[in-house]
Amino acid sequence: MKKYLWKAVIGLFFILAGIYYYFVVFTSESKNVEVLIEQQKEDIKELDPVLESVIIYICGAVKNPGVYQLIEGSRISDGIIAAGGLNEDAAPQVLNLAAKLVDEQKIYIPTQLEVEQETTLQKQLIGTETQKQDQSNKKIDLNLATAEELTMLPGIGKKRAEAIISYRESMGGFTSSEQLTEIEGIGEAMFEKIKEFITVGEK
Repeated sequence: MKKYLWKAVIGLFFILAGIYYYFVVFTSESKNVEVLIEQQKEDIKELDPVLESVIIYICGAVKNPGVYQLIEGSRISDGIIAAGGLNEDAAPQVLNLAAKLVDEQKIYIPTQLEVEQETTLQKQLIGTETQKQDQSNKKIDLNLATAEELTMLPGIGKKRAEAIISYRESMGGFTSSEQLTEIEGIGEAMFEKIKEFITVGEK
């Protein structure tokens, strides 16, 4: 009888030990595991945050012009891919395809013809400006200038231009530009304004 009672006591001990382990040890460890998992999730969020996006409008020589949403940090080349790629006549070389996109950015892909026309126009403008510069750099020769050319000088009107020519004819030509101050109506102040635009050549 004592033998069976002893076995029952031992069995009850193991049962109580199992209950204690489940409710105290196992439950506590489970909670610790849950806390650890939640912490790991927060760490993952910090290491891999939700990616932001940018919305761009791409048009011109692309197959599907329109508004596209791309991941922040994307490049212009990514925008072209999103728009279906370039048309055959596109001129992407005028753009920096490696440049990062920004939100609300408009990207225009020109055609080769547009680039050629723009280049031609720029050359024409440069040529016109150069021609104007050359003309402005040319000094007026007091011994050769016509009345019309003399009126291009600051402060010299038609009457003063005629007076300069009359003086030139009476004197047989100018030997120095300072002689202009001897003409009535042209004083030192006016001479200072025009001296950089005039010269005296051979008579």
